[in-house]
Amino acid sequence: MAEYHMLRWCASVQLHHLPRLLPAYLVSGFTSTHRNVIHEGYKSVLLADTLTDFQRVQISLPEYEGGLSLVCAHDVLNSAYVGCSAAVARFYRKCRWPEAAPLSEILRSRPSLVRAVEEMNDLFESHQRRVSVGQLDPQVPHAWPAQSKLSKALHRIRADKLENDLARVDVAMASWFASCRLRGSGAWLHALPKIPRFSVSSSLFRVMLCMRSMAKIPGAALVKNCVCGFSGSSLQYGVHWFSQCTHASRKTARHDRVVEVMGEIFSKVRMQVREGESAHWIRGRSDLRPFDLLVKPLGDLSANWHGYDITVADPTRTGLIPSGARYFHSGKAASRLVSRKKARFRSLVQQYGLTRSADFSAIGFEVTGGLGYHASKWFTEVCETAVELGAGVPAGESSWSARNFASYYSQLISFTITKHSALGVLNGIRRSTADFSHGDEP
Repeated sequence: MAEYHMLRWCASVQLHHLPRLLPAYLVSGFTSTHRNVIHEGYKSVLLADTLTDFQRVQISLPEYEGGLSLVCAHDVLNSAYVGCSAAVARFYRKCRWPEAAPLSEILRSRPSLVRAVEEMNDLFESHQRRVSVGQLDPQVPHAWPAQSKLSKALHRIRADKLENDLARVDVAMASWFASCRLRGSGAWLHALPKIPRFSVSSSLFRVMLCMRSMAKIPGAALVKNCVCGFSGSSLQYGVHWFSQCTHASRKTARHDRVVEVMGEIFSKVRMQVREGESAHWIRGRSDLRPFDLLVKPLGDLSANWHGYDITVADPTRTGLIPSGARYFHSGKAASRLVSRKKARFRSLVQQYGLTRSADFSAIGFEVTGGLGYHASKWFTEVCETAVELGAGVPAGESSWSARNFASYYSQLISFTITKHSALGVLNGIRRSTADFSHGDEP
């Protein structure tokens, strides 16, 4: 765990100052070597023999674009150079130095800067439907966007290309990477182990990283057949144990832990919370439980209960991809299950009716830790309420990467889902190898 955080927060940022000061052609050799060293370091963390070209791209993407946030200077050469030049041009424009005007002209006419702007304009023009950055006017550098906006646009283009490339090669990997680009999917990468809730063993954290990268799980090579009888290449990547295995996956435990986190979140924003599993809401059918959680404003006796049915969808279940789609696009696996939950609730109400009035919502997360559309909408609303009420991070659990309600609970949701998915993988490997060893005994 410490090795990844050292790579991310220390090693990968060591040369970030270079492209802000110098054009790409002067520093690309140094930054390329540095990036390769970071990739080798990450390979060592995974205990992997090699990294694929796809994984090397993903590693260098920020977490909000499905990556591992090991973004090196080499990945932002032009955006850093152009963005920094724009900041200098704005400074020249506002300052009162007599030399400001000629210095601004020298800056604008630099061949290296002109070339960098032309390269970015060509790239933005070919991807104008996917990025919000327009063409950069070479004559007005003070109007160019900041480096952060330019870098985000370039990361989006690289991530789109990776997703399209994966879709042509492996449907499951394309679906997984698309899910990794969901809101909050990589929030667990920000979680610091000094907080007990975010502290796990090195072996478990390694599996979490392997899942994120779709790399082979250490020890999975020993598994020839799952304890449930399944065999196939997905065992090497842990995919089978995300939700498909009927013997070893922890999908029920994962679901229950997410429900607990949601209950805690609702309590923080002064909502009365009840477990829906123990309530009898369907008339004449106490065995049917349509809600995981029931909430209503604390102290408001007249308000209806609002029931939530919570699900964690697996984007690697490629047999469930809708007809006409090549793979599960970002959030579509969760949306599919949410639609099914809503249809089931309507059917129950029409057939049996409710014992008392209640509102209903279905919330879908995905195994990557990401929030589907409905979950994202819910989380935005609850965070806005938290700001209004002044709710913050639980006492003693604040860190510089989780200073407010939104960042902390985004990390907690993501970490909880990913942790229990990884525990399912470890459980599957342990049970399958034990079963295999037992079967070899005379």
